[in-house]
Parts: sequence; C-alpha cells; structure tokens
Amino acid sequence: MTLDGGTVTLSAKHVTVKGTYHQAKDATLHVNAGDRATVDGSAHLNGTLVVNGAKSKNQTVLTFSKRTGKFSHVKLEGFGKNAHVVYTNKSVKVTD
Repeated sequence: MTLDGGTVTLSAKHVTVKGTYHQAKDATLHVNAGDRATVDGSAHLNGTLVVNGAKSKNQTVLTFSKRTGKFSHVKLEGFGKNAHVVYTNKSVKVTD
C-alpha cells in the first residue's frame, strides 16, 4: 500500500496491510484509541502520525517485519504531556 498524500484513518481495531506500507511526506496516518495496523512486509515511514489515545496509557500503533524511516510529524491527542513515540525494529508505540 502506498500513501502519497491525504489521510488514512483506521476504521477497525486491527487492520492488516498485505505486503509493504509506504507513507510519503505529504500523507497522514490517523489511529484511534485501541486501533492498530499490522504490515505483513516492510514499512517505509514519513509524513504525519496522529494518535487519539483517549484514556490510553500505552498503545502499539503499527507493527511490521522491518522499518525504514520515521514519521516526520507526530500529534498525540488525549495522552499526557510526557507521551512520546517509541520506534523499534518491529513496531511503533506510544507511551505515556
């Protein structure tokens, strides 16, 4: 899946992307509380990540087999002021 621009909002608690996920600098991934996307292949990250974490302390947002890049902008809504994004080799998480 390639997201070159615009916004994708997850519409289910768990969404699976078959293959590779590529997000360009002008694109936005919007994730609501408790939602998560799993990418079967690699994830190429850029652009904006918006996470609505209403009443959530920690949330895994995205899992994948391999990652390149990071989101260039992150907006965390409903988290505490110490919330931040953690990138690992296999996931993107928000911790508060």
